[in-house]
Amino acid sequence: MPCLFFPGSGPIFYTSDPDTIQQIVTSKSIVKPLDMYKVLSFFGQNVVIVEGQEHRRHRKVVAPAFSESNNDFVWQSSVNTCRAWFKDVDSKLILNKDGKSRSVVDDDVVLSTMRAALIIISAAAFGVEIPWQDAHLKPPAGHKLIFRQAIQDVLSYTIPRVLAPKWLYNVSFLPEKLKTSLDNTETAYTELETYLSEFVAERRAGKGGDQQRKDLMSLLLAQSSDTGTGSLSVREVKGNIYIFLLAGHETTAHTLAFALNLLALYPEEQDKLYQEAKEVFVDGTEPTYSDFTKLVRSLAIFHETLRLFPPVPNVPKRAAEDMVLYAHTTDDDQKRIPVPIPQGSDIMIDAKGLHFNPQIWDQPYQFKPDRFIDTDSYRWRRDAFVPFSIGSRSCVGQKFAQVEGACILAMIAKNYRISLHPDDRAAYDAGEETFEQLRDRVLALKYQITLTPTHTRVVFTKRE
Repeated sequence: MPCLFFPGSGPIFYTSDPDTIQQIVTSKSIVKPLDMYKVLSFFGQNVVIVEGQEHRRHRKVVAPAFSESNNDFVWQSSVNTCRAWFKDVDSKLILNKDGKSRSVVDDDVVLSTMRAALIIISAAAFGVEIPWQDAHLKPPAGHKLIFRQAIQDVLSYTIPRVLAPKWLYNVSFLPEKLKTSLDNTETAYTELETYLSEFVAERRAGKGGDQQRKDLMSLLLAQSSDTGTGSLSVREVKGNIYIFLLAGHETTAHTLAFALNLLALYPEEQDKLYQEAKEVFVDGTEPTYSDFTKLVRSLAIFHETLRLFPPVPNVPKRAAEDMVLYAHTTDDDQKRIPVPIPQGSDIMIDAKGLHFNPQIWDQPYQFKPDRFIDTDSYRWRRDAFVPFSIGSRSCVGQKFAQVEGACILAMIAKNYRISLHPDDRAAYDAGEETFEQLRDRVLALKYQITLTPTHTRVVFTKRE
C-alpha cells in the first residue's frame, strides 16, 4: 500500500540542484504525493497531509499559533527543562583522578535529549508541565499510562501503527512479540486520544485561565469551530497537534544528540560556543527570550548539525502532468539541460545531496559552523539548506526548533564540557585509527522515521 514509507509505482527522479529545487517548489504542476502521507491522519486531517485549498486553510490557522509569544514560551520551557536535566546530571557527578574536576558518563545521551525535547514540546503544545523524574507518578483515573508515557509510546510505535492494517489488531493467533507490540501501540494511541479529548474539554470549559495560555492547543482551539468553513474542527486541531509532536520531538532530539557528539569531536568549536554562552548567560541573571538573537554561534552549530544530518534526507514531490525540469551539468555551472518528467513520477528533493553539494558548500564533509555566520566575506545560501523543507510547504515550526536547539546547546556548553568516553578514543589515541575513522564511528547512524544516531555515549564534566 502507498504510504509515507513507500513511493508510488512510477519512475523516481532525485535532485540536489538548488535551482531545480526552486522550479519544483514553485511549479503548479508538481504536488505533494498525499498517498505517502495519508496514514498520518490517525487523529484527524492536518497541515502535512492536505493539499491545495485545504492546505491553505490549515496553514492559515496553524501558522499564527507559532507566534513570538509561543516562541517565548518555548524558550522558557527550554531553560526550565535544562535546569531539571542539569540537576539530575549534577547529582551523579564523580570526582575525577585530578581531584578537581567532576564528571559523569551519559551512556545514551539520546534518551536525555528525547526526554528534554518531549518535556518542552509537551509544555509548548499542551501547557502540560512534565517533571524530569516522573517514575513515581501513577496514571490518573481512567488512564493506563501517564501523559509523558502516552506521548513517548505513540511516537515510538509510529511504524507499527503505519504498517499494520486495522484488521491485524483483532487476530488472536499472532506471534507473542508481534501481539505485544500491537497491543502496546493500540494502548498508546487510545491513551493519547483520551488525553487530547480531556484537554479540549478543559479548554472549552475555561479552566485554568485558558485565554491567557500560550500553548499551541489553546491557540488553535481559539480559532477552531466544528461549523466554520475557514477554521479548524476540533478533530483537525488534534490532528495538527499530533503532527507537531511527530515532527518536532524526535527530529530535535536526534539533532541535539548529533551536535553533542560533534562538540566532543571538535573541542575548539565547543570552546567558541562556551565563550558565547558565558557572554550571553551572565551569572546571576535570568535567561530571557531576548537572548536568543545573541546566540549566533549556538544557532550556527545547530544549523551545521542539521546540514550534516538532515532529519528527513529526501522530500517527496510528484508530477501532476508531463513536464520538463532544467538541471545544471556537473562540468559547466552555466549550462542547463532539460529533463523530461512523465506525469505520475515521484521527484525527490535530495536534502543530503544538496547539503553536501561541493559547488555550494566549501569542504562540505567538514564540521564548520562558521559557514552559517554571515560575514562581510561570506553569505550562506538559504535555498541550499532544506532541513525544514522549502517553499510553501516548509515547516511552520522552524523557529520553534531553532529557539529550543540554540538555547539547549548554549546552556549545556555554559555548564559542562562535553567529551568522548576514553574507551571511545582509545584506538585513535593509540594511533590505531585516523580522526576520520573515529569521527565516522562516533557519528554512526541508522535510517528510521528520521536519521537516528546509534553511538550516543558522552561525558559531562562540570565547569566549576
